[in-house]
Amino acid sequence: MGRSGLHRQVPRQIPTTTRCSSPGISSLNYHRPRLVPNHDESTPWGDLVTTRTLAALVATTVAGALGLGLAPTAHAADATTCAVTAPVFAVDAGGTLFRYPFRDAATSTAKFGARTAIGSGWQVYGKVIAGGSGWVYALKSDGLYVYHRTPAGTWDVQRRHFGFLGEYAASSRSARIVADQRGTIYTLTDAGAVQAYRFDADHTGLVAVRDLVLEADPTRNALVGAGDGVLYVRHKDGALDRMRYEATSDRIISTVSRVGAGWNIFSRLFSPGGDVLLGQATNGDLFQYRYREDTRTWVITKRKVGAGWQVMRQATATSDSCWGDSFVPEEVAPTTAGTDRPGIAAVPQSSEVDVVAPDRTQGVVWGRYDGVTGGMQQAPLPFPAAVGTPSVTRLADGRMSVLTTGPDGQMHGALQVPYRFGLTPPTDEGGRMATSPASASIGSVAFHFAIDPQGALWVKRQLHSTGDFLPWHPVGVTGLAAKRVMVKQIRIGDTGGLGLGVITPSGQLRLGTYDGTRVTSWTTVAEGAAGTPDLLVYPGGNDGVLTYRGTDGLVHARMCPLRAGGRSGPWQTLAGQTEGDPAVSFGAHPGKSVIVARSSSGGLVGAEETGELSGTWGAWVAQTSAPVGTAGSDPATADNYSWANAGEPWLVVQSVLAQNGAHRQLSIPTPPYFP
Repeated sequence: MGRSGLHRQVPRQIPTTTRCSSPGISSLNYHRPRLVPNHDESTPWGDLVTTRTLAALVATTVAGALGLGLAPTAHAADATTCAVTAPVFAVDAGGTLFRYPFRDAATSTAKFGARTAIGSGWQVYGKVIAGGSGWVYALKSDGLYVYHRTPAGTWDVQRRHFGFLGEYAASSRSARIVADQRGTIYTLTDAGAVQAYRFDADHTGLVAVRDLVLEADPTRNALVGAGDGVLYVRHKDGALDRMRYEATSDRIISTVSRVGAGWNIFSRLFSPGGDVLLGQATNGDLFQYRYREDTRTWVITKRKVGAGWQVMRQATATSDSCWGDSFVPEEVAPTTAGTDRPGIAAVPQSSEVDVVAPDRTQGVVWGRYDGVTGGMQQAPLPFPAAVGTPSVTRLADGRMSVLTTGPDGQMHGALQVPYRFGLTPPTDEGGRMATSPASASIGSVAFHFAIDPQGALWVKRQLHSTGDFLPWHPVGVTGLAAKRVMVKQIRIGDTGGLGLGVITPSGQLRLGTYDGTRVTSWTTVAEGAAGTPDLLVYPGGNDGVLTYRGTDGLVHARMCPLRAGGRSGPWQTLAGQTEGDPAVSFGAHPGKSVIVARSSSGGLVGAEETGELSGTWGAWVAQTSAPVGTAGSDPATADNYSWANAGEPWLVVQSVLAQNGAHRQLSIPTPPYFP
């Protein structure tokens, strides 16, 4: 836009004299609470410890409730630093765009310099946002317009139009859209949900659209971006919350915490980054604040830095002028193999089962078994490169949902197209995890778990009502091996919950319970575990069968009590060499479980329980039909299938290499015959 002269109504700046000292940058050290001893023996896994591990029992309680604000550990020094000046852009009533240099923005001596007019005609926009790296975003009712200002002070991109977000040009919504240091745009919907949009580097297209960052809360009414993923959310009563989000990995690295009250006195809030906030009161006074992430304290509060700003239609600061520590997880090669089991989800009280496995050439292969025809409809589907075991869930409307991990640890999700055997375009669900995801549901929410390269446990929630994924949250558990997490539906008291099985680097097998917000207990139940365990939960929820592969190469299993009154038995080692991670399923007989494993030839073998809930298993028996090709995967079992469909055979699914070797397909092997 063209330049124009200075407007006569100039906001006043309060002079100061001292310059800022530019503290150095230190590495981010966000909170990961470690396991702490707990001597309460009332956990559902209370008597699972073997004699040889009794003395080494580790029963732990983790109190890191999601969404309650895990405190970051202290930095050695203040990590915030700023450019010499933080440009503040303002649009006056006539549409002139001004640039104000805000010097030493993170200090208690910050002050404004003389303004410069840099454009005209900006009154046509209902909202102007100064982003990072010279990008400026302007909103009209017909959408978003993108500009770019060079270091030389010229505009090399002007009025690049995108036909979305126009609703945020309205004055009633203008406080509900911001950009952070990295240029991620965040919106606060009318329902109070926070969503993220990300452009590619040159702002010619989007790489993320409406990523759900926070679920709806109708009390929220304003949003401020104040750093790399740092968001402040104001509520109608003036309460102020702070959180930190990492967009590349889709992780919440500092959960929502209350940091203030009384913030409804400000008609406008904006930030140059680095946890520096500028609040404009209704009388036009402008106040400076700064928050320190490391000490969780305000080090500058309500310091007046200007007056007369009520004459401005718009005011915004470049979002990367101040910065703190940034944290972007590195790409990681997840610990997966071509023999990892398929992902599987059975539908309670239904004959339908969805199964998904990485395909050799197409992306993924998706199969649906209907329990009536005796076969499996399946098709390879285009998808980003997938490895390991997909996480498969079913939504409230019956559609299938899949979450896969790629060879770089980045995950992608997709939903079934309504009424079709196909998938929606995949969405980037971040992650950068060392393991494949694993999931189960509590009520109307699916929970996907994975372990990062540092051995920390994370969870991603997914809403059954819409299929929307939320960001990864730290569970608060560290020190784990890069083995896929076991996740099973169990009962915790009178409510639903999840049983988790994890492996430590020393080979301890630990079981814990998760109630939808936190892990409530961990108990070491075995040592010498080499892979992901499997758990079968009997109807009623009191009894279960647990199995795993040991470092001795053999499969181990036992009856375990899941609640008070449940049956318990000793560990049994199943003689005979097998491969990979075993699975356990209901057998054809309603009271006998069957443990299934991969044979050295790529087929499957099974060992049936010798009596109803006996806790002992017979010899391995080979399946009666060979797999379609070679290189069969570990088995996957549909936990609730046999009980939901009386008279149907138990269901085991394997991913096998097709005869032509070009791709993989799903196979339902004939169950072993047990005389």
